[in-house]
Amino acid sequence: PLAELTAEQPVRRAAPFTIVVDASAPWRNPYLLLWLTLANCAPDVDMLTLDDANGKRTTLCDARMKSGWEERRPWPNPVASDLSTINAVDGKWASLGLGPLIPSPSLPIRGYQNGQGAEASRGNDPN
Repeated sequence: PLAELTAEQPVRRAAPFTIVVDASAPWRNPYLLLWLTLANCAPDVDMLTLDDANGKRTTLCDARMKSGWEERRPWPNPVASDLSTINAVDGKWASLGLGPLIPSPSLPIRGYQNGQGAEASRGNDPN
C-alpha cells in the first residue's frame, strides 16, 4: 500500500504529482502507460497528498499492480478483444478497404489481464 511506500522512503518533492508504477510498465508507449496508470489506481486508497519539509505539497499515486485487493472489492480486468476476434479482423482487414493493417490495440493490453472474465482473477491466472 501507499502508506508503506512512503514509510520506506522519504518523499522528495520532484514534482507536484508523482506516479509509482511497476518496473514492467510500458515506458515506450505513453498512451498505454497512462491507461495502465489510471486502471491500477483507486483514488480512495492509492492517492495520498503530502507536504514536504518546506511546506510544498505533492500528490502520490500508487499505480502498481495490487495484491490483496480482492478482500476489499472486485477489481475489473482490462478490456481487450480475444485472440479469435483479433485474428478474424486481421483476416478480413484488406477486404474492408481501410488502408494498411493496423495492429490491434488489444494486443499490448492483453498482457495486463488477470484471467479471462470482466473481473480480474483472484489468483495469478494469466491469459
